Amino acid sequence: MPIFKPKIIKIETMKRFALFIALLFLTNLLDAQTNSSIVLLKTINGEYNGKSKNGLANGKGTAKGEDTYTGLFKDGLPNGKGTYVYKNGNTYKGYWKNGLKHGKGKLEYTLNGKSSKLTGYWKEGEYAGKTDPDITYRVTGSSGIMNSTVKKIENNNIYKDNVIIVKIMSAMTSFIPADVKINNSSGRVIREGKRLVISQYFCPMNCEVSYSIVTGLNQRKLCRFSVEITELGRYEVTLSND
Repeated sequence: MPIFKPKIIKIETMKRFALFIALLFLTNLLDAQTNSSIVLLKTINGEYNGKSKNGLANGKGTAKGEDTYTGLFKDGLPNGKGTYVYKNGNTYKGYWKNGLKHGKGKLEYTLNGKSSKLTGYWKEGEYAGKTDPDITYRVTGSSGIMNSTVKKIENNNIYKDNVIIVKIMSAMTSFIPADVKINNSSGRVIREGKRLVISQYFCPMNCEVSYSIVTGLNQRKLCRFSVEITELGRYEVTLSND
């Protein structure tokens, strides 16, 4: 019997080697499928190296065509953070959405032999300026207030129209100070329970809320908060000294 042991070992070794070759072939096949993934943006539709899903570039990768893009893809298009190098050498570093520059970024370009930079925000492929166009409000002043929040309410079952809801909090409970005042550039202010609601406003809309509270030393402290609304919608302003 011992005379057959070397043959058994040899057969097992051959099986393992065959399995290794099969795995290597499968890996190369998967790599080839990845490299043949489709990039839907024409200017970079050429050679692709990166992750894919359902035959489309998805995840991190590099696509080279007339131009070159390295970064994140989704469904065959640049989507997320990435670097785009144009054939003339200009470079954009920033965020993309559905194949268009969208979000914060920096464009480095040469014009008439002079190097320049353009930083800021893009929206749907167009430069929108230094401030984020998706932020539709900005706080213009605050004093005497410990905590403040402004948020846009996308879905609200109570208010269907454009309104600004002002909530003043103390001990995690809404209340309306006796001396509260709202100076608003447009709209109508009404009281609804323990909140103030501004309706029928138009933009840009500037609003200042002022009131006083009693401190621990039994002294009154004046509180002021001002905000500018630049796009119609439903907003909630919450002010608190807790």
